[in-house]
Amino acid sequence: MSPEQSTLHPVQKFSFLGLEFNTQTMEVAWPDAKRMAVRDQLYKLLKVKEATPRRVAHTVGALKAAAAAFPSVHLLTFNVQRALAKSASNRGWDNIFALPSAALEELRALHRLLGKPVTNTVRNPSTAPFEALLVTDAAPSYGWGSTLKIQDRTWEYGERWPPSVLGHHSTELEMQALENSINHFAPLLRNTHLKVQSDCATVVHDLRRRRVGAARLLPIAKRIVQTCECLQVVLSIEHLPGVLNVQSDKISRT
Repeated sequence: MSPEQSTLHPVQKFSFLGLEFNTQTMEVAWPDAKRMAVRDQLYKLLKVKEATPRRVAHTVGALKAAAAAFPSVHLLTFNVQRALAKSASNRGWDNIFALPSAALEELRALHRLLGKPVTNTVRNPSTAPFEALLVTDAAPSYGWGSTLKIQDRTWEYGERWPPSVLGHHSTELEMQALENSINHFAPLLRNTHLKVQSDCATVVHDLRRRRVGAARLLPIAKRIVQTCECLQVVLSIEHLPGVLNVQSDKISRT
């Protein structure tokens, strides 16, 4: 242990792994110098619109290193990561490739976001005024349903799928059912600890990590995260075995 890099007395503000932590306000901040350095890397990539996978990976790695202060970074770099992985696999790490339009759009959005301070407030679920339990389910060939319980009150709601989404992958429909439920119950969810239960393991895994494995899930996951941030919701999600997801399943089929 290095004495020069250690603090031998209690403090409320400290730096660790390149980030600034404040235990009084429960905030994690990305230092301005590091943030602007990464923003400059993004500007250079956008200027040339092509680079080696190694160079792109270096920039993405710098972004992901700030994930504690920037939790949505994995969702916001999905297409960039997919493009560099494909190029590195096909042509190696040191051959220049042209960044696809979807990746360039993500880089532009990130460049704009990094123009202002990046700070994440870590909210403890126990500090929320109350807890809301949302259980959702999707019947691929029929509709979606959900139940919301807050204290001693319970609400139920469901709808049939529009023809445009019938036949979509069941995982996409399960995540869409969650988004629809949050949007419907939004007035009741503000400033709550929202505990979500879903019988789809992929939805639980992706939203818990704030990253997705399939492009079709990306826009839905982004909207869910953004809506929860706007409502100041502390979101937690857990898997509910299908045999126990009785009421929401019933609503989705009626």
